[in-house]
Amino acid sequence: MQVTTSKQNDDDTLYGGYNNQGNLIGYAIPAEGPGFQDTIRILYGYKVEQRQVVGMEVLESRETPGLGDKIYKDADFQENFVALEVEPTIVLVKKGAKSAPNEVDAITGATISSKAIVKIINKANERWLKRLNQ
Repeated sequence: MQVTTSKQNDDDTLYGGYNNQGNLIGYAIPAEGPGFQDTIRILYGYKVEQRQVVGMEVLESRETPGLGDKIYKDADFQENFVALEVEPTIVLVKKGAKSAPNEVDAITGATISSKAIVKIINKANERWLKRLNQ
């Protein structure tokens, strides 16, 4: 399958990741959406064969210092995205209540920012995964 990109519209950009043998192993998917303060921009890894998010990086955020900025400062929150199942859909749960591979533990005191990250990834997955999982 070939994924096309457009230089005129970054919304259509997707990055392929390859191993040393030149085989496609996954994608880096840029996404953005509203947070508590402003737009949050992220980049997350997706492995097609495993059907998992394999990492997430916040590229831009103006979330509240000391609370919302934990979406990129809190190692425990970041750990949620190492082997995160995308099916059925990613779900945010109260911190410590995570019991399924498609769940993300919220950050106490930064629920809106945590929820925003999950919503951004789910929205991007709706757009891309049908095309990538063929």
